[in-house]
Amino acid sequence: MANPVNTIVADPSTPGRFFCGADRGVFRTEDSGGHWAPWHHGLPNAPVFHLDIHPRHRLVRAATHGRCVWERPIDTVNRGAVDIYVRDNALDSGRDSPSPSGVTHPLGGTVLWLDAPDTKVDAAAPVFQHPAGPIDYLTFEDRLEHREPRKGQPNRFYVQVHNRGP
Repeated sequence: MANPVNTIVADPSTPGRFFCGADRGVFRTEDSGGHWAPWHHGLPNAPVFHLDIHPRHRLVRAATHGRCVWERPIDTVNRGAVDIYVRDNALDSGRDSPSPSGVTHPLGGTVLWLDAPDTKVDAAAPVFQHPAGPIDYLTFEDRLEHREPRKGQPNRFYVQVHNRGP
């Protein structure tokens, strides 16, 4: 069965290791192309048109046709299904600790550690913005405004958690 190759990238830290993106996923070789094996754990079985290696975090990033951009650690064979993080500012990717603070945001202004986009307080002044219970992503992002907590008054704290796992 034909599986056209669309892109190939070499691992700069391991001679002989290459990754290729094909019409049916990503493949890996450890012997300069002598033997190829599927490398799809956490990656979609979709046409891959571009591959890139992030050298510092040792990630392969795969740009697919219609299935977004996916990434997978190179050096981890068995990866858990969960990779949870909470951002503490707008530039926090959940990979570096501490996250950048006191730096200029690409869209203007200064990014501080306390500008946490994944945590919001809903103070009961004059009334809560949202009824008690879970809220969805759109409500969290678009309708729920962060209010300053009020001492001695009921406050609700909402936390948005991200899962980078497959």
